[in-house]
Amino acid sequence: MTPQHRQRSVVVAVVAVLGSIAAYRALVVTDRDRVERFAEAVSGEVTPARIDAALRYVDPERQIVELTAYEATQTYGPGQRDALHQQVRERLRAVAGARFRVLRRSITMGPASASVSMQLFSSEAAPTADYVLRKHGGDWLVETVRVR
Repeated sequence: MTPQHRQRSVVVAVVAVLGSIAAYRALVVTDRDRVERFAEAVSGEVTPARIDAALRYVDPERQIVELTAYEATQTYGPGQRDALHQQVRERLRAVAGARFRVLRRSITMGPASASVSMQLFSSEAAPTADYVLRKHGGDWLVETVRVR
């Protein structure tokens, strides 16, 4: 094999490996990707569609949920999904249309849990929101929410 053929072979091999990595990454959704999607769902403009997207991560039938908004804490478990969804929608109605910009975001991943902490800002408020999610099969579900 001539040096030029060897060089071409190396280039082709490198391109093939890089292409395989890119294809794999495009097809495989990691746990971190799923948690980052959650973080995107709970920030930005408060719209019914975004609220619905965030509520897809809340299932008190499978994961008991504890919500703390400033000083009030409520816990929701099996049989309380509709009440939880209604409460979330009612509370967020007060800031409907507001756009919450993320000033700071931190995601910490573990094998079966993840923490998301965000400092948000809008013309309405500047809350800090902390979430703990638990892994259930391929799903990440909210366990705790603390807004202060």
